[in-house]
Amino acid sequence: MTDEPQEEEERLPAGYSMEMEDSNLLVLRRADGSVVKRFVFSSTSPSPQALRQAAQEDLLSNRASTELSPRLPKGEKLKEEGGS
Repeated sequence: MTDEPQEEEERLPAGYSMEMEDSNLLVLRRADGSVVKRFVFSSTSPSPQALRQAAQEDLLSNRASTELSPRLPKGEKLKEEGGS
């Protein structure tokens, strides 16, 4: 990565970051530190577009699951229907 300003289409969505885990592994993380995807370097590195696409797909996936799941007070769990 360079210190040059990134093109708008190459920037990650807000809350996402990249870090090198070792010399051959780039990790895409959410704001809470959880891992979205790991990119292994071989002879080439992942393109900025590939990193942004992975972040956008994760963002959309998380948004959809949050909108579909019920919001419960902290500490409460969802009860399963028809179970024992």
